[in-house]
Amino acid sequence: GFGCYAPVVVSVMNSFFEGQKSKKAVDLTGCGIDELISLYIEKDNPVLIWATSNMKEPKKGDTWILKNTGGTFQWISGEHCLVLVGYDKNNYYFNDPYASNGIIPFEKGLVAERYGALGKQAVAVQDAA
Repeated sequence: GFGCYAPVVVSVMNSFFEGQKSKKAVDLTGCGIDELISLYIEKDNPVLIWATSNMKEPKKGDTWILKNTGGTFQWISGEHCLVLVGYDKNNYYFNDPYASNGIIPFEKGLVAERYGALGKQAVAVQDAA
C-alpha cells in the first residue's frame, strides 16, 4: 500500500502534541544527513527519515494527476520510514520496524542515496518554544 510523507506525519504529530504544549514535530525535509546528525543525533534526539525497505533500490511506482495543481505525482515504490538514532565511522544506525529489524546499521553512502531518492524527508520532535 501507499504511505504518507513528512508534511502529513508532522500534521498528525502536532495534533497529538497540541494538548501538551511542550513538544512539537518539525519537518526537516531538505536537510542533509550531516545536518541531522549535528542538530539532532548528537543531542540524543532521534530523527524519522524516509528511505527504502532494507535500503533496497527504489522503484518507480504508480503515477497520478494531482487535483489541486494538475501536476503529475509518481509514487516511489519501496518507500519506508525508519528512525535514525546513531552513527559511527562507516554506518548510520536505525530503529527499524521492518521485519522486526530492531537497531540495524546501514552503510553511510547507501543511506545518503536512499534518503536523497525519497526527497530528503525527515521529521524530529523538539521542545515547543
